[in-house]
Amino acid sequence: MLILLACTAPVDTGTDLTVWSGTVSLDRTTTIPNGEVLQIEPGTQVLMGPEVSLVIGGTLDARGTEEEPIVFGRLDPDEAWAGVVFNRPSTPATFTDLDRFEAGSILEYAELSGATRALTLDGASPYLHAL
Repeated sequence: MLILLACTAPVDTGTDLTVWSGTVSLDRTTTIPNGEVLQIEPGTQVLMGPEVSLVIGGTLDARGTEEEPIVFGRLDPDEAWAGVVFNRPSTPATFTDLDRFEAGSILEYAELSGATRALTLDGASPYLHAL
């Protein structure tokens, strides 16, 4: 179950897919469980409250662009958020031809600022590009 509080962006919640766009504000730790997918659209701002984490146990599909990066930052300018955490059993990235992303978790063209520990990989292997 995904818990979003104080969300100011359109959120489409389906059985397996949640889509974030615009500005999303989180005031408590949010977990994407195994079997669920969180898709974050290019240009989205994800503002995290003090000590709040985004924990990925399923799949994160967060593909910003050079022109429209995904921005993770502080909801409260004076207090750090915790970070984005990829846990086992989050969906590992898979590739074709050794260098072409095919499927799995991806975080691409994203800015992470104001966190205690912006990114943690705990037994997980997402594709990370242009952070």
